[in-house]
Amino acid sequence: MTKKEYYDFREEDNTREVSLVLLLKCALKKWKIILLVGVILGALMGSYKVLSIHSKKADMIEDYDAYKVKLAAYKQSVKDYRETVEEYQRIIAARKEYLSTSVRMRIDPYNVPTCSVNINVSAAEGEKLSATQLSSIRASINNEILTGNTINEAAQKAGMDTFDLRGLVTSTVANSNTFVRVVVRAETEEQAQEIMGYILEGVEKAHKEIAGNIGEYVITPFGQATTTIPDNSLATAQDKYTESLSKLETASYTAQNQSTQLVKPESVPQYSKKYMLVNGAKMGFVGLILGAGLALIAFMVLLIAKGTIFTGEEIDGEYGLINLADLSGKKFKEAGEEMDYVIAQLENYAAGSALIGLTGLASAKKQATLVTSLNEKAKLAGDQFKFAELGDILSDAGALRSLKATEGVILVEEIGKSEYNDIRREIAIMMESGCKLIGTIYF
Repeated sequence: MTKKEYYDFREEDNTREVSLVLLLKCALKKWKIILLVGVILGALMGSYKVLSIHSKKADMIEDYDAYKVKLAAYKQSVKDYRETVEEYQRIIAARKEYLSTSVRMRIDPYNVPTCSVNINVSAAEGEKLSATQLSSIRASINNEILTGNTINEAAQKAGMDTFDLRGLVTSTVANSNTFVRVVVRAETEEQAQEIMGYILEGVEKAHKEIAGNIGEYVITPFGQATTTIPDNSLATAQDKYTESLSKLETASYTAQNQSTQLVKPESVPQYSKKYMLVNGAKMGFVGLILGAGLALIAFMVLLIAKGTIFTGEEIDGEYGLINLADLSGKKFKEAGEEMDYVIAQLENYAAGSALIGLTGLASAKKQATLVTSLNEKAKLAGDQFKFAELGDILSDAGALRSLKATEGVILVEEIGKSEYNDIRREIAIMMESGCKLIGTIYF
């Protein structure tokens, strides 16, 4: 037997080479059964899914309520962390801006330009003030420099932030309680002198109001000096500020890290009739596809196991037979031209009256319809051909005996149904009986 494109069947080792396209085509002829199997399995799986969900109704409601509580807590935690991080970032941004613009933070603490002055307080000429009054005046001046309007006006004139300048100015009442000592730090000695001048102007302006409440007095600045010296207090203030900024950044990073580690609770389905029906429909669709697929595979396996033919060429090519008509995939009512062409071919085969038998593995109904159609076409064509259905020559003795009474035989087979080995047996029987095999017709 010659190897063919479709499949090669060898009796000695029972193997075949199958064309997948033709195999699928033959299997899909049973599409109604395939679809029915899919619908049945889909209905079963869909029903099972609906019943399964319905049986868990109470648990699903309880689980969903618990999920909503966990989800609300998770969202609140995310919101709190977000707000905390935003607040940290706002503060950090403000402090970084202050760090980059602040005179206090830019000064080298080991080389600090400084201007200092002592302010002596004494009673005006002709006035008498007690030691307590003088002490009160000095304290008032000290407070005015540190927290009063003087520092505000000095910062405005110097083009500095009041908070920044307040950190650069110190004012103390000497232990002797006789004068107030003021120290101003700046980026340059000239700037320190300028700011000191603004402070002295402010003190001079403010002392009149103080005098109105206590008594007349005289303020006398003395010992003003400008120099550049190390300042441990400024170094400490800068270190503390930098350290606090680092702590804020660390806290912000920690908050961000903790927010990313929050685990969103795993969602659970909410029980409802819609949910139940939708999931049932989905499972039903899966069942439909699965069932149809399994049925298709089963038919394909069955076709291979039975050894059915997938094309007429498998027989005609091996035995050199003439294919009179190929009706596979066509409706018989539309095969009038094919039947007329069969008659025309037979006119070249035999003249006059001839009895031609039809046999094969095609269904009896199809063979009977074919015989009727051929007889009608022969009569219309004016030929004396007579066609008769012989039956199954593999099992019917009467059909086998009738072979001798025919002028020739047409082999009628059905693609995707007739089995290869049985067709070979039919051909072998006809050849042994001396019967002429005219050709083949396939459904």
